[in-house]
Amino acid sequence: MAYPPRGVPVFERERGNLTLRLVIAGMGGNRAVRALGPLLHEFRPERVVCFGFGGSLVESLRVGDLVWGKAVARWEEGRGLSPYRPLASAPRAAWCHERPTLRQGYLVSVDGFVPKGAVARSLPPAWTPAVLEMETYGLSLALEALGIPLAVLRCVSDELELEAGPLVRRWVDDTLRLQASMLMEDLFRHPARTGLLVKLFRRSRLASRSLAMGLRWALEGPEGF
Repeated sequence: MAYPPRGVPVFERERGNLTLRLVIAGMGGNRAVRALGPLLHEFRPERVVCFGFGGSLVESLRVGDLVWGKAVARWEEGRGLSPYRPLASAPRAAWCHERPTLRQGYLVSVDGFVPKGAVARSLPPAWTPAVLEMETYGLSLALEALGIPLAVLRCVSDELELEAGPLVRRWVDDTLRLQASMLMEDLFRHPARTGLLVKLFRRSRLASRSLAMGLRWALEGPEGF
């Protein structure tokens, strides 16, 4: 197989005596697990850090808040939550200064776009704060088999009361890739959904800035990754 594979962006950076490799996987658990191939090609990392966005499952989390996952469970319709799987802790550099938007919490992985309310109602009281996402549970299984720790940083991109998933599903294909043609066709047929798109765009800008800040916290200083 050619390296890097076509369509899979791979970047490397030297930091002191460390080599950092970044692979952009995209949305969804299947794509995240497939991205391990180019990530691990002739490369044995001490740990894998997965970062991205997620939806809040509690009222206390707002857009831009950062959650370092301490455990992950999978949620399925009709089955509820699986037993949780522990995740690697954050580096001390992430906590060495006051970080008002960073906290430890729980992650809930789903296979697609599901109503957040149904997932939130299944959470144990102790699971707070909690974030809904798609990638972590599958990655944790794959990396455990390889003996590589997994750490996860998630930034809240939509609050609990914003139920956007079922509508966003109309804008992505079966591989969870956003398709401009599907988006435009849906908005042409349902112009009122333009307001939701504007809300998501504004939240994504705020969340992107916050996630970049969180990654700098994790990487900075001798005690970072």
